[in-house]
Order: sequence, then C-alpha cells, then structure tokens
Amino acid sequence: MTSIVGTFASADLDMVAAIATPAAQGATQSITDKPVVFMAMTDPLDAGIIDDWEAPGGNVTGVSDENPVKEQLDLLNQLGVDAK
Repeated sequence: MTSIVGTFASADLDMVAAIATPAAQGATQSITDKPVVFMAMTDPLDAGIIDDWEAPGGNVTGVSDENPVKEQLDLLNQLGVDAK
C-alpha cells in the first residue's frame, strides 16, 4: 500500500479515490496536497480518516457504507413487518 500511495502522491493527479479502509488510511496519511475521496468503508471516523462527519478536515471527504440497521428495522416495524 505504501508503494502505491507513494506513486499517487508524487503523480500529477487532480484527486485520489481510495477504496476501502487500508487504502484510505494510506492515502490520507501520505497525500496532503490534493483531494482524497474515500469510499467502501464503514467507519472513517473510527479509522482515523476524518475528524468529524460534519467537517471531515483537511483534504479528505467521502462516503460510508454503514447501514443504519436500527433505523431500517424501526421503519419495517412501522410498515407492519415484524422484524427483529
């Protein structure tokens, strides 16, 4: 990962898209002069990728694939489905 991220860090790129936690961690630690967009990770806050959901900080942003399970089950129950 370090070698790949190093290649991206020194390349003339407009942004870097990091897929999954290890790639995002490597990219955000090494690349500070261009945007890093993370995706396909559950908890970027816990992984140390962002500082806060409302203000990610620095040059980093992205999306989480975490499912709001409790809210989904509550909705199913409101619709009359007996889900647990």
